[in-house]
Amino acid sequence: MSNLPRTAYLEQLLRNDPTSYERVPADLAQARLILVRIADEELLAVMLLSRQAYRSGLDSLHRTAHTSAYDAARKGVDAVLLALGVRCSRAAGHVGTVKAAAAVLPPPPESRARNVQAFARARLVRHEDEYPRAPETSTVSLRERRFQTKLLRTAGC
Repeated sequence: MSNLPRTAYLEQLLRNDPTSYERVPADLAQARLILVRIADEELLAVMLLSRQAYRSGLDSLHRTAHTSAYDAARKGVDAVLLALGVRCSRAAGHVGTVKAAAAVLPPPPESRARNVQAFARARLVRHEDEYPRAPETSTVSLRERRFQTKLLRTAGC
């Protein structure tokens, strides 16, 4: 992580949207601690919940699995940003993290675009889970929630 360069896109975000991003001292030690916590706690929980949710068909388990997967992905992006000396402001929130993901997620550009799109959609699914709509107006099916959870786990977000 220490040899990740600031990309031109990230620099552009910092210049064009100063209310959404702040420069902070790069903190590799804290970034590593965040990643260790994700690996030790959240990703294990995601795998267990995802398996249980897939087999059970209980919507609440799917919501929990998806939220855990999304939070792990978001915290991973935030850790990389911290290692680069950038932090999303409270005003930017989760949307700012999704925008910054395009600058910091590996692999090559064509896969990165797919991963960022998956991350952006996962944010929308998570938003609907946190702020539920009436069942007849919901835009997220159980099938899509399963797909999104699996995608987050396999996309490397």
